Amino acid sequence: MSEETKVLHIVLFRTAEGVTEERLAKVRALFHVCLGECAGLEWVADGPNVSPSASAAGWDLAVLMLFSSVGARDAFLPHPAHRRIGEETGAGFFKQLVVYDLPVGAEMFPATARGDDRRH
Repeated sequence: MSEETKVLHIVLFRTAEGVTEERLAKVRALFHVCLGECAGLEWVADGPNVSPSASAAGWDLAVLMLFSSVGARDAFLPHPAHRRIGEETGAGFFKQLVVYDLPVGAEMFPATARGDDRRH
């Protein structure tokens, strides 16, 4: 993986019992605040798990963050915005957490997703 490779940073939460909608909204907002604060962060998406699969049971929230490079992702990890997320989620927010970083390139997306679909 080269330094120029984009990274899709995936975070999955199994939230703890008693986590309120207000706290969930706060955590989600903290991820989105990173867009204005973290260089190389291209977009953030989040949402609840809507899968009917039994294998999906218990995974409540996903957050996806696309970084422009490995270096941008690496700079995010010690960033104050990331530390604020850790402070809020570290105090009884989740039962389980998974972080998965996927290297991505243009070849992973169809032409329509890349914006270069030339069909008319």
